[in-house]
Amino acid sequence: MKLPIALALGTMALALSACTSGLRGNTPAYWGKELPPANAPLSRAYKEVIDKHYATFPPKEGECAKEIHARYWVYGPDGKVYPTWHPPVDPQTGCKFGHEHGHDPRESALYNGMPPFGYVNEKHFEYKDVNAEGYQGNFRDEDHVGHKIELQNNFTVYSDAGFAYTRCSVMMKLHQGTHSPDATKNNLHEFFYDIQCADGTELHWKSLHGFGQPGTMKDQCGDHTLVTGTDFVPPNSPADGGDRRIPGPNCVSDFRKDPKFWRFSEQWVLNHGAWADQGRLQVGFGPYFVVHDPSRYYDPSATTKIGRPVDFCFDGGITAGDCAKLRELEPSGKIAYDDPRSPFRGADRTVHMNGLRIKNVTGSTTWYSDVFGKTWSKTKDPAQGIVVEQFLRQGAQSDGTDIRGPTMEGDYGHEGTGVHAPN
Repeated sequence: MKLPIALALGTMALALSACTSGLRGNTPAYWGKELPPANAPLSRAYKEVIDKHYATFPPKEGECAKEIHARYWVYGPDGKVYPTWHPPVDPQTGCKFGHEHGHDPRESALYNGMPPFGYVNEKHFEYKDVNAEGYQGNFRDEDHVGHKIELQNNFTVYSDAGFAYTRCSVMMKLHQGTHSPDATKNNLHEFFYDIQCADGTELHWKSLHGFGQPGTMKDQCGDHTLVTGTDFVPPNSPADGGDRRIPGPNCVSDFRKDPKFWRFSEQWVLNHGAWADQGRLQVGFGPYFVVHDPSRYYDPSATTKIGRPVDFCFDGGITAGDCAKLRELEPSGKIAYDDPRSPFRGADRTVHMNGLRIKNVTGSTTWYSDVFGKTWSKTKDPAQGIVVEQFLRQGAQSDGTDIRGPTMEGDYGHEGTGVHAPN
């Protein structure tokens, strides 16, 4: 029998402190100030920042040296060093990093320390040789700048019937890079999902999520599926619900016909469901993530398979939309795609929580899954690659939690941040 809505709301005030203070933790004293100890094991994601990112994208004038960026790290659950959230401007030196990671997680009611960016990717690498779906000797690395956080505290969620049910706090982290060809073909992207509600609902989730099929994407204009290549990683990437909608040839064509038609935005739709223990454990969620100012679009005729909106604005003679802003900045010619003056930064984003279902009548709130959140066990099973800890607790309703949540948004590339593509 479901808990009556009136009773749920009536008891909400008594339980609300659970979703506003229950998981708060302290930021490590070393964060942003010290390098990792010399003998600390480094994750692949941390090495990517130090070795690859700064080699590929040398800092511009006034931007932070890699030695400063290297101070922003955290220990993961496995004891390894991982990169994590940092402000776009280093408060110690005043230098700018040139990229951002979204909302400051310390402002979340669920804050329990800095999130380890790339943790699930690391587990994928460690168990790449396990004979389980999606591994088989391959692994998925992601760049540093694509990790983005969004959150909201103490908001009303609604039942499927549309009634106000309880109040929750939520924080999500998705790797959503919008500057490179990566997401046009690769469907696997690291996703963290934390939510806690006054009715007892609670989820702490980490996975590599498959946004639709690998090697394909949807054109944001016209909803056409485009085959984008077979060199995705790993070659047997598992598909999942949802898709990646990225501007493609249809958007370019439509905009050339009518400059008022501007849809150079991206929408990534996540749709995941899993169950275990003969259905006594069920989880399902479907948030979607919109980037309003990506610095790329899919161009199958280009060598890199992407085009740049900044070039399209000038080459096409377009003077509407964000192209008008560019022409005000540089009326005589082009600017580079990574120019801090460009309005195409990948920093203006909206996250829709959408629906969430949790049913857990197994007697255990802690379960373990593979990196894709598909294969489950009550205990770790490294032989099967079941190594990621998940926490799932349903709320007061006897047949499970079914709620719908809010829209969260933020523009993290405003003046003074120094944020620019790649971001």
